[in-house]
Amino acid sequence: MKRKQQLWGFIAAVVLAAACLLPFCGEAEQPKAKPAAKPAPAQNDPAIAVVNGSKLYQSDLKWQMENIKRGNPGADQSSDDPQMRKMALQELIGFELLYQDSLSLGIKDVDKQVDDMIASGVKQFGSQEKLNEQLAKDGLTLEQVRKILRKNILIQAEVEKRIAPQVKVTEADIAAYYEANKDRLKHDGLVGARHILVKFPPNATEEQKKAALDKIQALRAEIAGGKDFAEVAQANSDCPSKAKGGDLGYFPKGTMVPEFEKAAFSLKEGELSQVVETPYGYHLILVYGKKPAGTVPLADVRGQLEKDVQQRKLYEAMKAQIEKLQKTAKVQILDKTLADKDK
Repeated sequence: MKRKQQLWGFIAAVVLAAACLLPFCGEAEQPKAKPAAKPAPAQNDPAIAVVNGSKLYQSDLKWQMENIKRGNPGADQSSDDPQMRKMALQELIGFELLYQDSLSLGIKDVDKQVDDMIASGVKQFGSQEKLNEQLAKDGLTLEQVRKILRKNILIQAEVEKRIAPQVKVTEADIAAYYEANKDRLKHDGLVGARHILVKFPPNATEEQKKAALDKIQALRAEIAGGKDFAEVAQANSDCPSKAKGGDLGYFPKGTMVPEFEKAAFSLKEGELSQVVETPYGYHLILVYGKKPAGTVPLADVRGQLEKDVQQRKLYEAMKAQIEKLQKTAKVQILDKTLADKDK
């Protein structure tokens, strides 16, 4: 099961920008992975629809339903859920239309991007042979995965070049979204902190963990001896927050991994933590402020809310683009169980 999740992770990761593993590392929550196009059909894989002459197959539908399930853990996980099947087909058609429209963009370096992504997968799995073995277990070949990735690269190009530029977020949009979501922005208290992270691998050896521990203990000694925390973080931290001197801003409970949160909320203002271990490595935490229970001020969450609004508007713009393309598209549903009976 772990290997299969790793495969899904590989395909999603090479399509989307990598997210920081820790929510407090200054990275926004990433959008759900775009549905991956299914590889070329195998024997006994009936066509279920035709979009402008290009066939979609039963395997495409199965692949898309897996995407929906992964993105919605609370959804009906049965493989024959009629509503999910129809939803998956509509999404497949939409993404096929975006892909077909993207071909006119003339993207030149698609093959190189695919090669780079495959190289990333080989690195993740440890070798080309191990990657191929896992693909085979899931009924895929490397060439099929190349087709998946190529199609997704072009869909992303369509979104980035033709759809995203239409999306504008105003201050009024952000303020309205803030007011609409005030209830979820209430908190029992906030802590403002900086941190330094020294990573070790998930399956680190004792030697690797000791090396990381020695490093962060040495950094703590420097800070305790008078060195500026922000400067030490900027020079040594393994978290993207290093660019801001390790500053995480103010955050409520429930935002961080438990070990980090427990340490941060137990510190006094101006207090430097002992070394804190989490699944991602060793941390040093410096609390610079605390705020009482209330509602997070708009200024403190403006950046994240702007990204949320941007994502929502982008989703609506994608829907609008698909609807526009559908007006001139020739779509035929071959599987009658997936046809809309009201049409």
